[in-house]
Amino acid sequence: MASNYWCCNGCTHSNEHGRRKCVQCGTTKNGYSGGGGDTWRCSQCTFINEGQRSKCSACGAYNGGHGHGQDDGHSPRGGRGGRGGRGRYGREIDNEVRIVLLGKTGSGKSATGNTILNGELFASTTSGSSITSRCTSRQAQRFGKEIQVVDTPGIFDTNLPNDVVQKEIVKCIGMTSPGPHCFLLVLGLTRFTQEEEESIDHFVNYFGRRVFSYFIVLFTRKDDLDHHGKTLDDHLRTVPTSLKKILGQCDHRCIAFNNRAPSPARHDQVEDLLEMIDEILRQNHGECYTNDMYSEAEKVMKQRQYQIEKKRERERERERKEIEREVEQKYRGQYGSHYKSQSALEQRVAELESMRDHYAHRSTALEREVRELEDEIDYEKRKYGSPSSKLVAKLRNLEDERTQLSSGRGAASEREIEDLRHELKRMQKQSKKMNKEKDRIYQERLEQLDHKYNQLQNARTEVRTEVESGSGNVGEALLGGIMSIGKLIWKGIQMLF
Repeated sequence: MASNYWCCNGCTHSNEHGRRKCVQCGTTKNGYSGGGGDTWRCSQCTFINEGQRSKCSACGAYNGGHGHGQDDGHSPRGGRGGRGGRGRYGREIDNEVRIVLLGKTGSGKSATGNTILNGELFASTTSGSSITSRCTSRQAQRFGKEIQVVDTPGIFDTNLPNDVVQKEIVKCIGMTSPGPHCFLLVLGLTRFTQEEEESIDHFVNYFGRRVFSYFIVLFTRKDDLDHHGKTLDDHLRTVPTSLKKILGQCDHRCIAFNNRAPSPARHDQVEDLLEMIDEILRQNHGECYTNDMYSEAEKVMKQRQYQIEKKRERERERERKEIEREVEQKYRGQYGSHYKSQSALEQRVAELESMRDHYAHRSTALEREVRELEDEIDYEKRKYGSPSSKLVAKLRNLEDERTQLSSGRGAASEREIEDLRHELKRMQKQSKKMNKEKDRIYQERLEQLDHKYNQLQNARTEVRTEVESGSGNVGEALLGGIMSIGKLIWKGIQMLF
């Protein structure tokens, strides 16, 4: 079978090279079967793979017949730095797909970014003037993923000074840190020039040949092909050897987009592209692209992200305390007299109950003292004929005190205390109702505070925005961090243009 076609593993139908799904059964393309080699069935997921593949393209498990007894420990999506990346970069970027658009001015990068994100998020035009002169990042949720697209200045734009281009490259690294999942080389259907080829070579020399493992070539203006009744495979037969070499280095990953197609067709195009990116991740152990530059950039991004998160925590706690103070102050001002009256009544009831208890205790003690004294007086009468005047005077004083206690002077009646208790209970019930309302208002304000902070960009996105806009010091920190890893690497940036 010619290399311009691939054989479906599901139904054996021959499909054109540019299609990602079988037109007969819908099975996703799994590479090219033109070599005519044997196939093998994965023992883990039963997917049928081509004989030359050592790993299953569906689940990542190794073929036992290729000298691998077990999986290498990397999950298809959970490897460090990949779309799964959980635990290394935090949950904010776990679900991301990071795409870097490459291509010359007028190739359709911005329009392609808009198709991927399903919205007019990038400025786009069909004119020859460059719309995107600075790295721009946009993102949207699609297909259950947070898709980030970074539209770069045309890598062939010789109008920009070298120092500007250098800073834009550093910005691109920071904005896509911890690393892209795909470098999308956007080309038109026009002639592939030597200038484009040289610029790609410079780019690869800087980032390393490993970038080809994450390269996808995307041709725009698929509608022109359709208009002339041609397919992507027809176009690929006409491209120069230099472009065919690039396609070969990226495992012939290519796709055509019609950025003016109706919404359902654009949806299918993006879905096919994301399937290609999934295949890239499977082949790279679930890891995104990274190098020393990205490692340095990630340190800076994490540090700034931590600063933002801590600052937000402090501001949130300060606002919470301010809300607590405002609510308390409001209710103290509105119901202060009530709380004051209740406090005074509580104190009065406590005093009366204390006095009542004191009188009761003293009355019992007096009765005991009187009886004891009367016994002493009787004893002296029997022994001496008459008691001492001292005992008689003491008895008289005790009897006077007993009479005073019996009259109730200075002590509140039980009825009075009960009435005050009833009033206090009423006031306490009202206070409980007011406190409940106060708590409701407080919780409502806290929910508003939570909503306010939940509406903020996540910290990583805010750092990326700072990098893009050049605000703050994070850009200089990125530049310094990247320069610190070696003059040779920095020289690589200068060689780009």
